[in-house]
Amino acid sequence: METKTKARKRRRVPKGIFIICIVSIFTYVLYQRGRIPVVAILSKDENASLEFVRDIIEIEISGNQDFIVNEDQLIWITEDGVKALSLEGEEIWADTHTFKNISVAQRAPYFAVSDSGGNNVSIFDAYGKKSDIKFANPLMYVSMNSQGDIVVIEGTGDGHIVSAYDEKGDSLGVKRVTYIQDVGYPIVAEISPDGKAVIISYLDTSDAQITSNIIVMQIRNDEITEIDNILYGETYKNTIISEIEFIDENTWVAIGDNIMCFNKLDGSEIQRIDNIYYNNAPVLDRLEDWQGINYPVISSEQPIKSTVHPVEKLIFYSQTGEEVEQLTLDGGVTSMYSDGKTTITGSERKFTAYNRVGKKRWEYTATKDVQKIIPLSSQHQVVMVSKGKAELMQVVK
Repeated sequence: METKTKARKRRRVPKGIFIICIVSIFTYVLYQRGRIPVVAILSKDENASLEFVRDIIEIEISGNQDFIVNEDQLIWITEDGVKALSLEGEEIWADTHTFKNISVAQRAPYFAVSDSGGNNVSIFDAYGKKSDIKFANPLMYVSMNSQGDIVVIEGTGDGHIVSAYDEKGDSLGVKRVTYIQDVGYPIVAEISPDGKAVIISYLDTSDAQITSNIIVMQIRNDEITEIDNILYGETYKNTIISEIEFIDENTWVAIGDNIMCFNKLDGSEIQRIDNIYYNNAPVLDRLEDWQGINYPVISSEQPIKSTVHPVEKLIFYSQTGEEVEQLTLDGGVTSMYSDGKTTITGSERKFTAYNRVGKKRWEYTATKDVQKIIPLSSQHQVVMVSKGKAELMQVVK
């Protein structure tokens, strides 16, 4: 007797849908890695603006104060202390201090508050204070990485001390003592994202021609303080290297008044751009990840003069120093913010936001003086800080 069996029918995914899914996934991966310049992500917002949602806090205008956003907490910093607020305005935690001239350095999820010209630095994260560090000399500069490590420049009268510490306030074993008559003035110092190197830019004015000397120092983390542990150095003639910024774990940019140079941490040069007069270069203080970011700079083809303001351009550079997008800006830019993925420029009361490849996301004209606009992690809300108030705003079409 013949046995009959029923063939099991398989459900087949239509070939067209399958191909679309594969292409979509592949395109998104390339976009995340920054391999393609423009994808329609966020393009629907290019005619968008901002709309008021609610007040977060109203403040009295008195003394020196600042606002930052850290892990979607609004951080209110005054001469008397630090207060973390939810976006509803509720206090999460607070800490007190007495600082005359507050200065803030941030690399999310950490930030450091120092008394510029004073002797104290406090390190915080989203849960409150991590440590206090007291110095023997006046502080001239403080920077940090996203691990909570800091590097500081102290002034000693006839020289300077550059040293580094972890989030607990313990020394990382770096202490470089120099004298002005020998090496000049340290302008900027940065610590690498992995906490294994410190980069310092010195301005040498001993010759008729201004020179910037950059040195890279190794951090050994063996609890032995090294007076000088230099890995390598680089000299830049006829420029002042006043900005150093890491744009991935091993790539850093030296920015002078007429030059930009992209370098690897091992000392190799990736790209050098001459005759670029930068007017604004952001600190990527809230970078969530390095993947696919671009670095925006506002620059001009001629130096800024007091009588005639040159045409300014917003240029987005890839992590290898290649130009991704160039935009001509109308009017002088008075403020700039970027985290590598969202960039906001301000010109008086007009603010414009761009995505990481320079495509306009939204534009907003305020009816009052605005100090800063800070995007939140969702990218569809921002905090707007004006005199006497911090407000939550929504991106709308």
